[in-house]
Amino acid sequence: MEQEGISLDDVVLVSGIGCHAKIADYLNINSFYALHGRTIPVATGITLGNPRLTVICCTGDGDSYAEGLDHLIFAAKRNIDITGCTDLLQGNILLHQPLGSKENPPPRVLRNIRSIPSN
Repeated sequence: MEQEGISLDDVVLVSGIGCHAKIADYLNINSFYALHGRTIPVATGITLGNPRLTVICCTGDGDSYAEGLDHLIFAAKRNIDITGCTDLLQGNILLHQPLGSKENPPPRVLRNIRSIPSN
């Protein structure tokens, strides 16, 4: 990020207490632990409170697809400028995968929730 001219002092990482809770401990940036399923509302609040910050929201399936699905939808509707990354623990399957599926999906990086890629 510093190579792109973004000071690490202006970056905030929001992680839930679920699948990705420890990521904030491994990075030397500002961070916030949110309740499970509530990372997107916290990231939204930080962005609205200080729009010059780069806010990264690191989530697991609960934060994005289960408890947090409604927050993801409304953040997209509101055009909130946050970057999201979602993944699962190895061996887990997504809540919305077909019944009986054994396939472990690749991690998804959502660049600015307002423009979610379709890959």
